[in-house]
Amino acid sequence: MRLLWIISAFVVGSLLSNCDTSISSRQVHTPQATVLMPKIVNAVQERHYRPRSLDDALSKDMFEYFIKQLDPQKEFFTQKDINRLKNYQLNLDEAIIANDFEFFDMAISLLENGMVLAEKTTTQLLAKSPDFSIKENLEVNFSKLNYAANKKDLKDRWRKKLKKYLLDQMYVEEKNDPAISAEDLFAFANKKVKKLLDIKFDKLKAIKDNQRVEEYANAFLKVHDYQSQYFSPNEKSVWDDKFTRSFVGIGVRLEIENGYPKVIESIVGGPAWKSKSILTDDVILKIKEPKSETVDLMGKSLDEVISLIKGPIGAKVQLTIKKKDGLKEVVTLTRNKIEFDIAMSFLLNDDKSKQKIGYIRLPRFYAGDPGSAAHVLSEIETLKTNQVEGIIFDVRNNQGGSGGMCRDIIGYFLEDGIYMQTKRSDKEVNQSGDNDPSVQYDGKLVVLTNAKSGSASELFSGTLQDYKRALIVGGESTFGKGSMQNFVDLNENQSNSFGEVKMSVGLFYTATGRSPQSTGIIPDIKLSDDYKYIASGERAQPFSMAADSLAKSKVSQKINVVKNIAVLEAKSRARTDANKRFQLAEAKAKQLMKSEESQLVKLDWTGFKKQKDSSTNLEAQWQEIYADIEGFEVSFDRAALFKDSASILNRERWMNQIKSDPYIYECYQIINDMEG
Repeated sequence: MRLLWIISAFVVGSLLSNCDTSISSRQVHTPQATVLMPKIVNAVQERHYRPRSLDDALSKDMFEYFIKQLDPQKEFFTQKDINRLKNYQLNLDEAIIANDFEFFDMAISLLENGMVLAEKTTTQLLAKSPDFSIKENLEVNFSKLNYAANKKDLKDRWRKKLKKYLLDQMYVEEKNDPAISAEDLFAFANKKVKKLLDIKFDKLKAIKDNQRVEEYANAFLKVHDYQSQYFSPNEKSVWDDKFTRSFVGIGVRLEIENGYPKVIESIVGGPAWKSKSILTDDVILKIKEPKSETVDLMGKSLDEVISLIKGPIGAKVQLTIKKKDGLKEVVTLTRNKIEFDIAMSFLLNDDKSKQKIGYIRLPRFYAGDPGSAAHVLSEIETLKTNQVEGIIFDVRNNQGGSGGMCRDIIGYFLEDGIYMQTKRSDKEVNQSGDNDPSVQYDGKLVVLTNAKSGSASELFSGTLQDYKRALIVGGESTFGKGSMQNFVDLNENQSNSFGEVKMSVGLFYTATGRSPQSTGIIPDIKLSDDYKYIASGERAQPFSMAADSLAKSKVSQKINVVKNIAVLEAKSRARTDANKRFQLAEAKAKQLMKSEESQLVKLDWTGFKKQKDSSTNLEAQWQEIYADIEGFEVSFDRAALFKDSASILNRERWMNQIKSDPYIYECYQIINDMEG
């Protein structure tokens, strides 16, 4: 039964009367939290495709999800802490209704106590050398770990974790310098681990109270479904940048280290990269805008730093940088538009078959002006000019994006008809497609997918499969995201301080009414990859929305119908069974499954080295999967259009990856087998 939104404080107090009131906790929740949470709860109840009742079942799920997100490796909470918090386990629904944050404040306070204990413990442990001859193990599959019973057991868990950290560093350094003494080896590892732990704890201490509130809000959203999520104003801005594949800034990727933002990548083509003044591992100390005060970045969150770096195109920003050698330098950059990877096409050729095949890589169905549809059409026209025998359309790792862009791109390969069906909370089914019978490409078509092809990628591959217009090649299944999301603005025309919620508002289906939700799109031809034997995709996530399907719609088209799929699959299987690369891919998939089942790390030096050597040898073998393929040539026809060094470098980087990719090469061979 749906509970009413209003409940008296007296009733809530009586419901929470079993809680341990002797436990002290600071008030973590901010005044904004008491406004934010009701807004999110009301938005879910009004807009979500399948809103849950505010009851004990939701309370229990939210409790477990939130605790797991706070301490995923079970390194801060003890079982005693969890037992205290369990007093609230079935009362969060009432607490949400009453806008009560007692559980939240208690959970964060206990977490922070655990962090203080962990930092103190690791400092003490690193002051002396552990015994690396003791034969003991550490379980690193955290889902199999119980919480440490008490502080004493938690300290012992950290003792084992530190041994593993030290052994990891010792192993690498001994490989680099086999002649190093045991004393120097430990000293090096100890210094390295101390620095890594300083970074870890600095990051944890930099998490602000409002970010913890956002984690709590997301726990409420995530127990409704995996895809719903709260976005702060800064997070929404970053999401918009990814959706359109571009943003305005200086072109660096950052992380917070020791309280300051550190450059982890200078994006090719961006102002920072072009200046040659900002390099990986440089630390940004201060930012100054013209006619503004200098801002010291010490203690700023990553969101705050990004908001300071971003700005209008052409605007200058002055950065105070600390270089690796400790010297400081002031660099002035002019902000510009930074583009993520966009659609690219290449020409593929093979010494044996001499067939010219087109290849299009689409990293996301991004919107914008122009968006992905315009870019893909331009690449298709280029490939047609080169008279390719077929096209491989690669949507591996493409997690979706704009449904409108996706439908436009589907239309390039199909006549008019249904491309997509949708259903919202009113259960009314809507169909959308194209009334334009023109086809931009009518040749042979293979769509390459993997376990990370999600959402719009699944609509694209699934609908082309429905019409038998394309042969789908990939792993066991795609990601399995068949839900639709809208952004719900929580601000109600006020200042943009409350952010937005990405809300699941319905399900989408392929042309025939198949839902990709959970099951994903099953390829016509399966190729062994990392995810063959392990749980992956949305179906492996907690609170994934259940799938359904519509009455089957009949669809057909006459543009290059894929024929003899069983014959094509048999030929491909014969090739891959005899191919060393795919034999290694199969062996790797089985090893990854085995590793998931058992993740015990040996903590004695001899046993650790043997275990690590075995793993390193396997990884060296697996690298052969992506060695250059003899006789396989990759080129792109429009070099004259890409005169700037950034675009040329980016395309050269992808050319090198393509010519060593056995999955693309197998698609090339499959197209040669196809009729049409």
